[in-house]
Amino acid sequence: MNNNLDNIYTSTLPEEERIAERDLQIYSNAIKGLAESQSPLHFGNRNHKHASVVISTIFDYSEKEIVFYEDDFTGNISKNNNIQCIEESLVNFIGRNGKIQFVLKENNNRLSKFGKKVKLYNELLPESVIVKKASNAFKEYIVEKKGDIFFIVGDQKMYRVEDNIINDEGFRKGTAYGSFNQPDTAKELYDVFIEKLSTCEDYFLKE
Repeated sequence: MNNNLDNIYTSTLPEEERIAERDLQIYSNAIKGLAESQSPLHFGNRNHKHASVVISTIFDYSEKEIVFYEDDFTGNISKNNNIQCIEESLVNFIGRNGKIQFVLKENNNRLSKFGKKVKLYNELLPESVIVKKASNAFKEYIVEKKGDIFFIVGDQKMYRVEDNIINDEGFRKGTAYGSFNQPDTAKELYDVFIEKLSTCEDYFLKE
């Protein structure tokens, strides 16, 4: 989006939304800066829009392999595509011959835009885009070793972790954090993911 179009777009938003949009752009720029410099600093990640920015950036800066443990594909992490398109970042990663392995904790047929994109590439490139349903052994091992968390790891050096804490309204409200250059922590998460992966079955039923 060029500057003129960007100005037209933001001028149509209410004041609160313009401030939120500006803050999200600042956050996105800061996250990209950390990734580009391969900074070992830890960063906070407080909501689904921040999550989308960080996950997109991990897709953008990973070259070989990503592992991703998540609740399901019904979430709204793809709703801020005017800032950073998570689907586009995923497609670009796959286009670089990257391999991504998803394990989903829950079975849910309702797919977000991102989930539909993953399902399509799982059908087209099943060796590159793998989607599994978490077995009891997988879930229990994650909790035993790392607690009740969800996470993504890129190239065994960058990661994002979110505590699976549910509030009174039934929404996840955990602490989220990450780093783009902490190989020790990233490798620990990767190893925990891989350890029980063989016990998980395919998420999407083959027709």
